[in-house]
Amino acid sequence: MSFSKLESLPNEMLIDIIEKYINGVDLLRVFGFQLNQRFNALITQCQRFRFDFIQCQKENFHFCMGRLPAYLDKIEELSISEQDTPRQLYGFLSFYPSFELFKQLRAVYFHFTGEGIDREIVERDLNSILQTTIDTLSIKNMNTDNRSSLGNVNVNLFRLKSLKRFSLMSNIIFINWSDLGNVLSNI
Repeated sequence: MSFSKLESLPNEMLIDIIEKYINGVDLLRVFGFQLNQRFNALITQCQRFRFDFIQCQKENFHFCMGRLPAYLDKIEELSISEQDTPRQLYGFLSFYPSFELFKQLRAVYFHFTGEGIDREIVERDLNSILQTTIDTLSIKNMNTDNRSSLGNVNVNLFRLKSLKRFSLMSNIIFINWSDLGNVLSNI
């Protein structure tokens, strides 16, 4: 029986590659619970994953939503976007109503438009970030009506003690930054 070059690598090296370089979406689609018992065991042994759902195909997204609960406590980086994937954010937030579920989460990339998004759901999830220990947060919020209270949520995010990097791109005209002077931040 001939082995592929990937299969000839030692387990420790494969785990390192999986944890550092392979998107969790691709990992679950290609290797997750397929026919290779060795890779199934390696995936189970991994302690950290990153899931990038940006431009993820709808069928892959739904496939991952069904398998993601097994990895919630091992996900360190999460990217969710409406870019080229309408309603993906709503689908994700419906499955996972709080970022508190992700115990090892360190980085969140949260990109959405205001079209078809329930502001209350988005605000709830953004506020749940305050209960996490993330250090990197990127919010790209476009085409949002200015009645949104997301501006207040954005200021509250500066209260997160673990936050080291914060990126905000938005067309919200009114954000009350006056309270920011009273917030102790690590940024």
